[in-house]
Amino acid sequence: MRFLTEKNKYILLIQLGLAIYLLFTLLVSEFKNYKVQRYIDDFDLRNQKIAAENVLLNNDLSYFNSPEYQEKIAKQNLGLVNAGEKVLVIQVEDSLSESQRYKNSLKNSEIKRINALPNHKKWWYYLFS
Repeated sequence: MRFLTEKNKYILLIQLGLAIYLLFTLLVSEFKNYKVQRYIDDFDLRNQKIAAENVLLNNDLSYFNSPEYQEKIAKQNLGLVNAGEKVLVIQVEDSLSESQRYKNSLKNSEIKRINALPNHKKWWYYLFS
């Protein structure tokens, strides 16, 4: 078996140190590349979200600038009617059931009864019931 000479030991140690240094710099470089790629991907995702929102807002803007929308708002808010049009008012039926109406009437009568009480009795009712 051949033994390493003193000179060969130093050369081997230098090569080992150089290999460790190169490996370390390679790992640091790859980590930085990974972070940069994550940063780019994050901004791409944000950019896509903003682009989709921009499309929706442009659609809304074109709708709000359309003559149909302006006519709708004029009719709705200002009560304007075109010639030959008739206005229909549709009343919505009360969607409460009889039991709900009864409960509401009980609540309203209780509120009226409490409002008719003197102030000190209202406080008593508020604090102790």
